Amino acid sequence: MRKCDNIRIINHDVALHQLLAQLLRELVQIRDGMRPAVALQGTPPERWEDEGFIYLETGLPGEPGPDVDICIHAGQAFIRMERASAGPRSPR
Repeated sequence: MRKCDNIRIINHDVALHQLLAQLLRELVQIRDGMRPAVALQGTPPERWEDEGFIYLETGLPGEPGPDVDICIHAGQAFIRMERASAGPRSPR
């Protein structure tokens, strides 16, 4: 992995579970104050808290992609992504 303008460039051969594990490790470090949330193109992520949670929001580089929700809870990752608008559904 190499860094480019504070954006990590990730090898496309890395498995999804490895990427999610890396994301989780980095989010825990941000939560625990062990590292700052990295600014993207000079703009730091929005951060706010409520009684039980810390929220981070940031823009992503490039063109807008599909809407994706990622929830990591009790060692499980739940990912919800909008379907492609055109064409038949692929078999599983």
